[in-house]
Formats: sequence, structure tokens, C-alpha cells
Amino acid sequence: MENNPILKRAKEDLKDIEKKIWIQAYVSKKENPLIDLIASVLIFACSFVALYRYFTMGAPIPFWIHAVAFIVITICLVITHRSLNGPLTRKAEALCPITVSDFNIEEINSMEALLEFTSRNHFGKFKPYYAGPLSALISIIAWIFSFLYFSKFANLTVPSGCILYLVMMCIITSSWFFFVGFGVGQSLLLPLSREVKTALRDYRSKKKQEKAEAIKREQREKTISEAELKKQAKTAETQPKVEDEQEQVPKNFPALYRDLPIYKQYLEEAHIRSGTASYTNNGRPLSYAQKMDYINDHFSGLYSYHAIESIENDPNLTLAQKEDLKVFLKVYGD
Repeated sequence: MENNPILKRAKEDLKDIEKKIWIQAYVSKKENPLIDLIASVLIFACSFVALYRYFTMGAPIPFWIHAVAFIVITICLVITHRSLNGPLTRKAEALCPITVSDFNIEEINSMEALLEFTSRNHFGKFKPYYAGPLSALISIIAWIFSFLYFSKFANLTVPSGCILYLVMMCIITSSWFFFVGFGVGQSLLLPLSREVKTALRDYRSKKKQEKAEAIKREQREKTISEAELKKQAKTAETQPKVEDEQEQVPKNFPALYRDLPIYKQYLEEAHIRSGTASYTNNGRPLSYAQKMDYINDHFSGLYSYHAIESIENDPNLTLAQKEDLKVFLKVYGD
């Protein structure tokens, strides 16, 4: 378990979390609709007055008046929130049916576990009321309704630039009160202290950075692996060609005339005509055919030191025959 003061503080914040969430959901259903209603009435009144001046005087209200109106409406919503939130929270605490929390705070034993828990949607089963989106929608409806009232029903001439003014005010007003509604209304976030939220935000950013670095490292390793595989494939394609060329060298090399089938056939016929195919140790000198047969049978007609040594160690030959064969091999051997 991590010895982290942030985890200790988070456990204190998350103690009886189901009860705290139920209270927030209850207060949101009572307070946030009033926030939206007051914001919508004030926005409608301001849009009606602003367009009335534009249609009757041909010029919009100065910018600073718009800014003051936005600030005044925001202050009214803040006062409403402060005056309603306390009593409604105490009432919710008295009515809350949850007495024992099912969530074990000891499960929060690491920053990863805390991040996973805080990422869940804990308000789905409580049906809370979100302030903000309705105010933004009503602000657009209020401006369009006021414009249609003066242009269609009051039959006033649409001044130049009024359409552009209408579009700009719809965008600015809806955006402003969308965020004001979320900020001023009952909070629907987990009741975590500022330091815990900051630590979670930093940890989340660190995890994203580590994940991005891991992806980059994996892509880099993948690129290197692909390059190595291509290099190995190229080497494998080249290697058989070299081996084939090496294997083809003996095949393309001209054969010795002694290895030709017709020469072997002539040699056998010569043996038959000479009347002998072997050598006898009768002490007589060997004939030309016998010497030729000897070196062909034993050494394939090739002269070498091994052939000379073999003749010297042959017990079937006399000393004179050995000397005669060695001289003959030197002269007629390849």
C-alpha cells in the first residue's frame, strides 16, 4: 500500500460516498431547476429590451451595458445558489435513506485505484438535474422569439445589421450561461478536496505522457524490427544465389578425358585384348598396358605423392616393378 498523504485525504473525502452522492442528487433536483428558471426569465427580459431598442432606435445597446447585464444575471444566480444550497443540503441529510456505505475505502490503496474509482459515473442511478444546458437553449429561443415578435407581429422594419447582432448574441449568451449554469448550480462532481483533485489531474497527465512515450517506443522498435527483417530477407535472397553459383562451378567445369564413358569402354576393350586385367608378381617387367591399368585403377591416372607412396608400399610388386611404375606415373600421369 502506498504511503501517500493524498490517498489518506482521498479516503476521508470518499467516506460514506454513497450518502454524499445521494444528497447531491437530491439537492440538484430541487435547486438546479430554479437556477435555470431564473436565468431564463432574466435572459428573456434582457433580449426583449435589447431588441426593442435596436428596432426602435436603429442601433444596439452599447457593449458595456451588455457586459453589466451578464454580470448582474450571474450574481443573481450565485445569490440564489447560496440561499438555497444550505437549507436543501440539511433537508437532504435528514431524508437520506443511506446509513451504511457499501463502498470499502480501503480499496483505494494506490493512485491508479483512486483514478479508476473517480472515473466512474456515480450519478446514473440517482437521476440528478444538470443546470446549464437548458439555460443555453432558452437563451437562444428568447432572442429568436423577441426578433420575430418585433419583425413579424409588431411589423417594425428590421434595421441594418440586426441579423448579425442576433446571431452574435445567441452564440455569446448561450455559451456564457451554459458554463455559468454548471458553475453556479449544485455540484455533481465527487466531493474531493482541492489537493486531491490536483494530484489526480497531475497523475492523469503523467499516465497519458507515459502512454504516449510507450507508443512512440513501440513504434520505434517496430520500425527497427521491420528494417532488420527486410535486411535478413534481402540477405536470404542473395545467399542461395551465391551457393547455387558455387554448386554450379563443378558442373560447368570440363570433365577429364579419363572420366568419359567412351574412354572407359576403350580401356575395358584393351584389357580384354591384352588378355589380362590383373598384375602378377612373377618378377617380370610390366608391360605398357599393365602399367597403364595399374595407375588408372589405383590412382585414376593422377600423379601425386600419395600415389608414389602407395606404389612403394604395395607388397605385390617387386622392387624393379615399383621403380618402373613410379617412373611411368611421373611420365604418363596427369
